[in-house]
Amino acid sequence: MRKDVINNIKNVRVSAKAMLITLEIILVIIVLMVIGYFSFNWAFASLVHTRDDVVVPDIMKKDAKAALDILESENLAIKKIGEEYDPNMPHGHIIRQLPPAGTTVREGKIIRVWFSQGSEEVYMPSLLALELRDARFSLRKNHLELGDITNAYSLTYDKGIVISQDPAPDTILPKNATVNLIVSEGTPPDTILIMPEFRQKNLSEATRWASEQELDLIIKEDKGSMFPSGTIISQNPSPDSQIKPGYSVKITVSKRRKKKDEKYHRVHYELSQGRKESQVRVMLVDSFGEQELFSEVKQPGTKVDFTIPYTADGTIRIFVNGILVQEKDLK
Repeated sequence: MRKDVINNIKNVRVSAKAMLITLEIILVIIVLMVIGYFSFNWAFASLVHTRDDVVVPDIMKKDAKAALDILESENLAIKKIGEEYDPNMPHGHIIRQLPPAGTTVREGKIIRVWFSQGSEEVYMPSLLALELRDARFSLRKNHLELGDITNAYSLTYDKGIVISQDPAPDTILPKNATVNLIVSEGTPPDTILIMPEFRQKNLSEATRWASEQELDLIIKEDKGSMFPSGTIISQNPSPDSQIKPGYSVKITVSKRRKKKDEKYHRVHYELSQGRKESQVRVMLVDSFGEQELFSEVKQPGTKVDFTIPYTADGTIRIFVNGILVQEKDLK
């Protein structure tokens, strides 16, 4: 019994001693951590305070390379934060910086910047053959502004219909750009002579009209045209232009020679019934690029019908008021 008590006392002493050693080790670790923490702070503070103060330079309106060169000369860094549209600043140039120019900072400071994306761009719709109020709505919908409105007589468009626009359809413009329009005043009085539309028509029609109006007709032949011989392919002045007495009218007429084994394609499209005229454009897209074959304003229910020869594969595209309504491959 006495022997067991002595062994228990020895075990307690051993456990107490081990616990004391553990506590001493923990205490040493804590002391070392505290010393390490204050040593690190002291070293970091010493390092920071050895850096010089510099004044942040003005890098506004600079591109990335120029801004980087300026900041590096002051031992400063740059970081891109984002991009924003800015119609007054070219694409890729700095429009904001933080900290701003003139701020005093330590060397090594990171300067945050935002770059310009330039003007937000929008698509210019076709306004041809639209009533003025519809043209206004289309411009607003496409984030464009209506500019000057000019009135002119027209043989093709009814009064109040847009007959010309500047910039032209399909142009890419800055957001809120201004668009100028020419609006029809309707059929001119007898005292005013207006140039008709002769494109895609036969030479005989232009010859007869020029003779009736006592105008000189200058004819240029195009042997490389893809239209049948005798077809008018261009004219000057353009349709609806006002003509003064003694003016010479210039037209280009196809003098194409039929080639052996040449294929022909009939372009045919019928406009739906409605209340408004429509601008119809027919385009040929092939290995030589894009070519306009036809562009006229047509009344509701009328037909576009003509024949073209072709020697290679291509695609015919028909647009009505700027909208693609038909596409057909030539084979």
